[in-house]
Amino acid sequence: MALGVEGVRVGVWTDPEHHTGCTVVLPPAGAVGGIAVRGGAPGTREAAILGPATPNEACHAVVLCGSSLFGLRAADGVVDWCEAHGIGLELAVGRFPIVGAAVVLDIRGPDMRRIDRDAGWAACEAATADEPPAARWASAPAAPSARRRGSNGRARAGRAPRCAGRAT
Repeated sequence: MALGVEGVRVGVWTDPEHHTGCTVVLPPAGAVGGIAVRGGAPGTREAAILGPATPNEACHAVVLCGSSLFGLRAADGVVDWCEAHGIGLELAVGRFPIVGAAVVLDIRGPDMRRIDRDAGWAACEAATADEPPAARWASAPAAPSARRRGSNGRARAGRAPRCAGRAT
């Protein structure tokens, strides 16, 4: 049972050469999402619709990734994957997956590979209901744990956090 919640699937895509990657959480049908944005320069997608002031009806996926604002492109791959697999709000003009995303700044140079839509799709393809693997890297300089524990802006991370509660 991924993250301790029945029906949740988690997929991970990692670029070990550049110490970055993305994680996709695919909740069961009927799950709703929520978000609390903190900090002065948050990188998010669909934060408004998942915020507390909006009566959202669903959250079809959540993407957590590196590459700063470039990493938000991974959410495009997750949206495409959800649509291709019949996941999303069914409206008269098509299917619309609600995919929330958040990024951290882990770009350490102009030549560093930037996460793209293919990474998001690949993470969806890798998603299983098994407990997710322990991450090898925190997503670097912007991550508080990396600043405290890592060298060169990298820190080995522990197991993924467990969800408290059930998706409904």
